[in-house]
Amino acid sequence: MTFSTLTIDDPPEDVLAEHVHCRTTMAADPLASAHSLAFDLQITDWIEVSTLRTGLIIAIAQARANGFHLDRRLNYIVDDLVLALQKVTNRDKSDPLWFVFLKGQEPGQVKKPILAGQLAQMLLWPPALAATPHQELQAIGFALTPLLPLAVAAEQAIAEAKQALVTFDNVGRWRQHVDKSNAVRAAAYGALLEVPHKNPALKLPADYADLFVLHDTSRRGAKKPRRAEDIAAEMKAHTEKAAALEGPLKEARKREEEEEADRARRTEAQKELDAVNQRDRENRDRKKELEKELGKKK
Repeated sequence: MTFSTLTIDDPPEDVLAEHVHCRTTMAADPLASAHSLAFDLQITDWIEVSTLRTGLIIAIAQARANGFHLDRRLNYIVDDLVLALQKVTNRDKSDPLWFVFLKGQEPGQVKKPILAGQLAQMLLWPPALAATPHQELQAIGFALTPLLPLAVAAEQAIAEAKQALVTFDNVGRWRQHVDKSNAVRAAAYGALLEVPHKNPALKLPADYADLFVLHDTSRRGAKKPRRAEDIAAEMKAHTEKAAALEGPLKEARKREEEEEADRARRTEAQKELDAVNQRDRENRDRKKELEKELGKKK
């Protein structure tokens, strides 16, 4: 039997388990103990690499948190814009101003992305806000303009932090650690294969070298047929997890149905209000026409 090769896709804890298994079993056997030191060094290196990788994960979380904070501030701007548009257009959504800024979308649709499409859309707002004659909209432009470069930088920081982890895993320290680990394991395994032949009087088993390496970590054992006991245990775990999720699923569905019903009611109410406002405008215009026709003062 030959040992399975570590890969960069193996969970870090599996790689550490391999090092600890090799170090511990070799140190306990006088014929193999000389090779255990190399795995002590690999464990020390794993700790260093793991610390560096954790730092990259923290950097991603921090970048995302900053992006989330700025996205929330952009959402406030969207809310302020909607209020201003309602005022300057008298809630008339047929006014071109609504399309200039919202492109036919509901405010919730505009705010839904975390930066990304929302940021791309809002980057186009400052010139239009500056060009409008309405002071309410101009004021929003003054509030929005300094936020945009911060949001752009936050989005770039998220992308760079994520790429740093990809680089670290695929060509950086994690890849280097895995490659070195495979080299150390291969050297030790090759040397231990010779031990039974060099010590025939000890009548060591033919698979002596295999005693010192693991063969079935979660990913590397994927090609080996699984035991019925393991499959049954996994099925039970999934069944229990599914059962535990039934309650939260029902609650989530009920909540979402109520939210959808509320949105539908609000949409209908807004449509009715828009129709009433339209009729009011038409009635005012008709009133003026009749007064003019009758010669009454306005």
